Amino acid sequence: MMLFRTVGLCLRQSRFGAVVRYGFYKAAGGCRMFVSQLGSFRVDSSLARWAARLEVARRRLVGAYPLHPAVSQGLEILTLLFCLLTPVLKDWNGVVLLLAIQWFVRTDASGVGPFGRRLGVLAGVVGTAAVFSGRLLPGWRALYTVMTGLALAGLSAWFFTSVRREKLIRLFLCFAPVWMLIGFWQYRYVRRIPLGWLESHQYETIAVRIGSVFGNPNLYAIYLVLLMVLGLEALAKADRPWQRLGYGVILTAALWSLYGTYSRSGWLIGGLVLIWYCRNRWLRSLAGWALLVLGALLWQSGPGWARIAGLWRGMDTTLGYRFRIWQGVLQGIAEYWPWGAGPGSFGRVYPWYQADGVVAGHAHQWLLQFWLEHGLFSLLALGWVLRWLYDSARNSRLSFRLIPVTCFVGFGLAESWQASPLMNGLFWLMVGMAAAYGEENDEKATRGDFRILRPGKSGG
Repeated sequence: MMLFRTVGLCLRQSRFGAVVRYGFYKAAGGCRMFVSQLGSFRVDSSLARWAARLEVARRRLVGAYPLHPAVSQGLEILTLLFCLLTPVLKDWNGVVLLLAIQWFVRTDASGVGPFGRRLGVLAGVVGTAAVFSGRLLPGWRALYTVMTGLALAGLSAWFFTSVRREKLIRLFLCFAPVWMLIGFWQYRYVRRIPLGWLESHQYETIAVRIGSVFGNPNLYAIYLVLLMVLGLEALAKADRPWQRLGYGVILTAALWSLYGTYSRSGWLIGGLVLIWYCRNRWLRSLAGWALLVLGALLWQSGPGWARIAGLWRGMDTTLGYRFRIWQGVLQGIAEYWPWGAGPGSFGRVYPWYQADGVVAGHAHQWLLQFWLEHGLFSLLALGWVLRWLYDSARNSRLSFRLIPVTCFVGFGLAESWQASPLMNGLFWLMVGMAAAYGEENDEKATRGDFRILRPGKSGG
């Protein structure tokens, strides 16, 4: 050992050792330069050139075979109608296809913006996590649902100019009474509640929980709160008495329907939405606070009070049942925390960690189930996208546009709404519309939108 140390010391101090070290450093520097140039060649020369060639080919194709204005207007009408009929169709693939066609035949030179690049990173991280989890092929359907939502958000951010957003809001309010009438019919003629939707002592006082075409009352409550947000915004901007009367009737029906869902999370978030509007946006704040007091008196009477009083029973409630579900989910996350257990793997993984008698088809918590299925890195990428969305909206003084997204996040604290393809797509549609409120998209509002409704202020 002493001999080797002596030889090593002599080599380091000799001329030969200096030459060897110099050659090693030069070789290492050359390797680093080669890798750097290779990477820049792939990015600058290959990917960028191919992207530029594809864009030039697309422009030539669109220029040689321009889309007829009637066809373009028809595609826009179909897109909005598909968005409004998804509660019945329960599928967003048609909307994504129509948006992709219109994005391909666009005449402007708009490319992928900051929001689109962030969605691309999120999609890449989720796909990589699916590969490393070993559940890419078994969970391809769930992964396809996630990717469809991301594509819907990115395309919606491009599609929804200010004029189109106003039209979608008005049409949304016009279609809502149809779904609420179905809920009224359920309240009048359907007198059964599946087991597990109420505490045992509440079946004596609550006859039915309405879900309309959404099936689940909690999902219907999410839709109704979203309807309240859009209706309150339209009511605040309405400048004609008959418009204010119409929006007021729709909001009153939405409040009654929300009461009929007996969703405590819906009641809480709906009340917070009303308080926010009364304080920040509603000019007639006195009427708003009177409405809140009237709603509180209604909730205090009969079945509503029984539903709220059930929270006092601690763990012997549906909320306590959720806590026991989350304990098993956290144990599964501890096992699969980096890359997740794979898309759509909750039903396979959770039974190994569930407590005795605690059966669940989903985690009843959006972020916990997302973490369990897609891993920590996907969760961080999702937070990165939402953080950019909130920062951009706050900087552009359009923070109220984030209320629908915030409502979804609030519901996600006690519901796994992403397990429903309908609600997953609706969330990403709201995300895309919130991202579309930037200055770049507002400049595109001068494009020739079809005049199915007279453009103007939302609700006006």
